[in-house]
Amino acid sequence: MTSSVQNRERRRRANRSRGGFSLIEVAWSCLLLTVLGLASGSFSTFAQRMTELMATKRAGLEAANSRLEDVKGSRYDSIAPVVLSYETNFLSRSGGTWTRSMSNPSETVRINGRSCPMVTTAQYVDIDGGAASYDMVRVKVTIQLGSASTQSIALETLISP
Repeated sequence: MTSSVQNRERRRRANRSRGGFSLIEVAWSCLLLTVLGLASGSFSTFAQRMTELMATKRAGLEAANSRLEDVKGSRYDSIAPVVLSYETNFLSRSGGTWTRSMSNPSETVRINGRSCPMVTTAQYVDIDGGAASYDMVRVKVTIQLGSASTQSIALETLISP
């Protein structure tokens, strides 16, 4: 009996030393690799969308900054209101002159191949407490990049005469 026990023990040691993986180990490895592959694919898609969004935001910032610099480079009386009023006015560029109105002129700007609404507003600010002249104008440029309100860019500045 001792020799049969010894033979079994030798066979068990020989089987262990052969190496290899059991079916369960192979199945778990395949499952793990599948999950990792799906996760990396999802991350790749997310990274691509974020890159496109950042490029759109950068282009929107450049367009808004360009419009703001255009307003700042204009003469003060070309953007001042015709009537003494502290209501918000809309500004739009028509040729080489600024057009002032009380309603949105619905301007658009092309950003990464898409047409995006751009609104330029001017609100006049009185800092000396009621004198009959405007002290400054607050100009705000807003570009709507997407449908959600969080997908917009707004730049604002104060301009004095």
